[in-house]
Amino acid sequence: MCFLAFVLWKTLGQFCRAAGPGDCPRKVLDELAEIQMVDVVPPTQHGPEVRLRCVGRPEQHQAILLQRLRMRLPDRIRITEM
Repeated sequence: MCFLAFVLWKTLGQFCRAAGPGDCPRKVLDELAEIQMVDVVPPTQHGPEVRLRCVGRPEQHQAILLQRLRMRLPDRIRITEM
């Protein structure tokens, strides 16, 4: 597990170095951690509960960072029940 985390950390550092914002993945993670995710549960009369997980819109500086890293946020995240 630690090795996998190390490899992911180094890979994010390489993405940062190639994209231009430096080689510090900690700053990237701190910026992207501010993007919020919300569960929307509309009321229903009958049947199962409907739950949508929506991702908030990034601020302008976060959108620029995502664009430079060639990453895209999903509009919604599918929730699977276990």
